[in-house]
Amino acid sequence: MAGVSGIRGSGGGTGAGSDFSGGRENAARFKQGRSLGDVVCGIFLRPESGNLGWVDIDGITLLARLPLPENARAEDFPPPGTELYFIIEALEPEIMLHLASSAGSAASAGAAKRASFTLSDFGGLPLARQASLYATARDSLDSLLRQQLWPTLQPEGIRPEGPDTASLRKAFISFVGNHARALELYARVRLWSEALVSACRTAGLVYFRHLPWLAPTARAVECALLARDGGSEILAGLRPASGAAVMVSGILKEDCFVYTLLLPQSSPTNSPEPERFPDRFASSLAAALPETGLSDCKLRCLAIRQTSSGTPDLLASLLARCSVSGHHAARRHFIKRI
Repeated sequence: MAGVSGIRGSGGGTGAGSDFSGGRENAARFKQGRSLGDVVCGIFLRPESGNLGWVDIDGITLLARLPLPENARAEDFPPPGTELYFIIEALEPEIMLHLASSAGSAASAGAAKRASFTLSDFGGLPLARQASLYATARDSLDSLLRQQLWPTLQPEGIRPEGPDTASLRKAFISFVGNHARALELYARVRLWSEALVSACRTAGLVYFRHLPWLAPTARAVECALLARDGGSEILAGLRPASGAAVMVSGILKEDCFVYTLLLPQSSPTNSPEPERFPDRFASSLAAALPETGLSDCKLRCLAIRQTSSGTPDLLASLLARCSVSGHHAARRHFIKRI
């Protein structure tokens, strides 16, 4: 049993006809600290009527529409106490959850359990090791998507090189929710990206995500948001299927995002393909972080230039900034002590 689970109530719901018990307060509690794509675990409590059932997620009791017939019987529902894994598909204006697994999908449930670690499990690892674990999971997921998902979408008219990122993202969530290995890898990628944000907070990093649906023909499609005085710094990067990596570095201030497009030394600076990338990542980031205001801002390319050495690498750039920030913080602590 897998599919979209709708939740409706005062403060956030779907037209699917299911309700948060407690309405707006519970909706606000559910949204706190969560973002699109998070994997959350719930406990099935009991059937209600039709295909509605009560689920507990972190102490919040909600009524969810499950992918069952409208006239489902009690025996069609999972047994009380069954762990259900959901992927958060939307938080605004309505909460949408995608049911990733249930008792009828033991492989997916096992995959989700294996990936359900917490940041505290890995807090003592060196930053470079955390980055390596993240990159390994990211590359494995990219490879799986490239082999099993993206090629299947082209006959349906969804062009991976096209701008329809909403359809691509929906297809991605559906695939992850119904594929045990993809679910495990995706949960690990999210875990390690959150670990990196936690480790690099002193450098101003507040958001770091792998966004494969943004450019399916590429690999390592990532975006980072760093807090800066008077604005936000946004970095985004990808590795095209053929060719070297591309990176965007810019500042979001008021209603304008001014960026520089960084290409490797070997790339021509007049290629039209990289120039379309900022539009794609901006719309995707705007959906994931509406508070950034990206959806309403103007995009202005300040320059397209080649890097002075090597290939642009978003993850390496973040690690370098975090290392410098950590060194400065340690130095300030040492001076304070003496």
